[in-house]
Amino acid sequence: VNNGAVETDVHYLRMSQKVAGMSSWPEWLVLYCDGYLRIIPQPPTSGSVCYGSSIILGPINETKNRPFSQIKSVDWNSNSHELNITYAHNEGGVELQALLKIEDVTQDLAKVTYKPRFTSNKTILVFRSMYVSEDNADITDVLVDGVSHDIMSYSGGTSTLYDFNKAGFSHHNTYAPHFTIETNECSSTSTISTTASGGDVMNSSLRCLVAFMTIAVIIF
Repeated sequence: VNNGAVETDVHYLRMSQKVAGMSSWPEWLVLYCDGYLRIIPQPPTSGSVCYGSSIILGPINETKNRPFSQIKSVDWNSNSHELNITYAHNEGGVELQALLKIEDVTQDLAKVTYKPRFTSNKTILVFRSMYVSEDNADITDVLVDGVSHDIMSYSGGTSTLYDFNKAGFSHHNTYAPHFTIETNECSSTSTISTTASGGDVMNSSLRCLVAFMTIAVIIF
């Protein structure tokens, strides 16, 4: 933390932030040592919000059942609100690093920006979500260039903006938020491909060699 004391054997990092005008400090972000990021907005005044889909960031090991990106270390800068991430994976003996910046956390949205400080042929983002049926899922649809697609049948496409959402009511994680992922500064437009495994897990892999990604999680 702030280039100071070092903690070891850490499996995850949790963040909480005070709700404006209230004596409440709800958790809104968890970053796990295998690269899984979970974020939610602060709960509304009269309601609740829960974690739903996960985002995996970094040079991703795309195993069939559970993709991951092993983190070696994280340095939190409380002045700039940035997480400097170093990954266990290296290429040519060079450590791969990235910056995760906290942009905004309110009762309406949570917003972070992820900027890899490396180029790689590996996938750098996987959106992972649970799907059983239309009324039992974290996410059911993805909006690409103004066109909505069923998430389980969407075969992929090229764009710079993706909106993952639920088309209707879900009995599972009813109050889980929607996700918007926007990519900038790419060497080419980003390509997303969607695959289903195990009957109830959906992985969407975002491929972009150099990217500056803004991830917004929204109360709907």
